[in-house]
Amino acid sequence: MNCLVSVIIPCYNSEKYLLECVTSVLSQSYKNIECIIVDDGSTDNTKNIALSIANSDKRVRYLSKKNGGIASARNYGILHSRGNWIQLLDSDDLLNHDKIKYQLSFFNISSQHTSNIVFYSDYKVFWTDDRNKIIKCVTNIIGNLNSKELLAKYMSGGFTPDAVLSCNTVLINKSVFAHRHFNERLNMFEDMAFLIDLLVSDTLFIYTPIVGMKYRLHQSNTTKNHSAVRHSYIPMLHEIYKLDKALLSMTPHIGWLAKASIKDKDCLLISQINELILQTQEKYDFSNINFSLINIHNLSNNIEMLSKTLEFIRITKCNVFLIKNSINISSPIILAQKLKLLNFLFRCLSVLKFVLKLALHKS
Repeated sequence: MNCLVSVIIPCYNSEKYLLECVTSVLSQSYKNIECIIVDDGSTDNTKNIALSIANSDKRVRYLSKKNGGIASARNYGILHSRGNWIQLLDSDDLLNHDKIKYQLSFFNISSQHTSNIVFYSDYKVFWTDDRNKIIKCVTNIIGNLNSKELLAKYMSGGFTPDAVLSCNTVLINKSVFAHRHFNERLNMFEDMAFLIDLLVSDTLFIYTPIVGMKYRLHQSNTTKNHSAVRHSYIPMLHEIYKLDKALLSMTPHIGWLAKASIKDKDCLLISQINELILQTQEKYDFSNINFSLINIHNLSNNIEMLSKTLEFIRITKCNVFLIKNSINISSPIILAQKLKLLNFLFRCLSVLKFVLKLALHKS
């Protein structure tokens, strides 16, 4: 097989790592490739570095667009690609020298009966310090799993870099993109939503036992912004719920997100969680969420946060052990009574504010 493979590298302010990334592409043992660098509105030296690389190797193309996020950049690159196969690669990550050649060899062996194919591989994660020195490296061996097993592991995986699938570890037949694209409404987890869509479809996933790429973790990784990760995960769950309502029951993270939002007094996040639960509760069993400790005393100076926390507990009916001033409160009836009392206090405060405004106006 000697078909063209399009390697698409979306980048935004990637001057620090872009050359190393593209070098790992151009040094592939499989030579029939095109490397498309999609500059998503960078404000640093990314453009000059990309153009310099393109001038030195005719296999490299530089595309520039207005900033729209990584999903938009990937879609733009795929739209302008000429290859039969698509390899996606983040601008700070690296490909194994033999990844593309090895994965394509499996197409010759066992999969010529279909074009909706995704090859997936193992991968390494490496951590670098401020001087770009490697301080830690871990190899993730995925193994030969069918689509149902991949889906279950992918949905239950944590927010740490140990997912069974990644857009960088897969090699995708371009026919897969005929009726699909990355969701540009998602700021993060657009890759997860896309791959889950493929897993629940008739797409064939084939394991290729090679450490296919190296995923870099450094100070500027977006995945290290924990608040952004939390707020981006809920919209992704909304999107996969549209694909298949049963998918929501496969994620264990809603309880963790609720705990994190309560701990950080993140009123917006707990509101998003409550909204998701109310829309999807017929497909999610929240009774297994176990809160070992929620200290509502810490929320006593934040009435809105306390109200939304109690609302979460009420609508999920989860196992709760609340502590306030060393008094144990575990009865759902008591919780419901507290919530009603809180709502009553809100109404009283609203009336009081109105009366005060009226009195001030008359005076």
